[in-house]
Amino acid sequence: MVKHSFIRRIAKHISSTPLHPQWFVFKEQNFTLERIKPFLCGKVLDIGCADNYLEKLLNEDSQYIGIDYPTTADEMYHTTPTIYGDAHNLSIADSIIDNVALLDVLEHLHTPDKCIKEIQRVLKPNGALCLQVPFMYPIHDAPYDFHRWTIFGLTQLLINHGFEIESAYSQGNISETFSLLTNIGLAKISLKLISYTKLFIIMIPIISFLVLFINIVGSLLGRIFSDNSFMPYGYLLICRKK
Repeated sequence: MVKHSFIRRIAKHISSTPLHPQWFVFKEQNFTLERIKPFLCGKVLDIGCADNYLEKLLNEDSQYIGIDYPTTADEMYHTTPTIYGDAHNLSIADSIIDNVALLDVLEHLHTPDKCIKEIQRVLKPNGALCLQVPFMYPIHDAPYDFHRWTIFGLTQLLINHGFEIESAYSQGNISETFSLLTNIGLAKISLKLISYTKLFIIMIPIISFLVLFINIVGSLLGRIFSDNSFMPYGYLLICRKK
């Protein structure tokens, strides 16, 4: 456990470099924030707010409302949301929210239709929903990882609940997704090896070199295989309530 904790601390400091197994995800996160920033205004509801990081992006005239489960906010992120609650049953009045952020949350909800229906209820007419979900990405936060959608399934889900798609982005081309999955798998295997061997000091530089090499090659090949539609690791959709 001490070794695992040490690795997590290192990973946090190298997240913006190609030494991190999920470098492509962290790079894409910057683009995501740029794309959703125009919608972080007015009364903003952040569902699954984690550490409330979106609040820092709002202007002074906006109102931030973060909602999350007590176990997620208190135990995982050690933060306090505006509201403790359930995304399936929002304790918010009808048609009072200007914009909603639902980033990397929908896959963790056992009944996602209920959540989308609730968002449609609390949004003002023409209010925006910024929705991000993984696609080709490993199981995480088990056993609370329930769903994966193609862009077509996700679009239909939103249309079924009265939303119009304003823009849609596929995240990751073939090379980037392959590199990401390879490095996540390598990191997972390495953690197991570290747990059962005494090669901790030797393993760190070897793993770091492999991750760095795979990320750099993946980035270079990504300039050639730039089509994001075939094998993305995630999607970002901006849609509006009709």
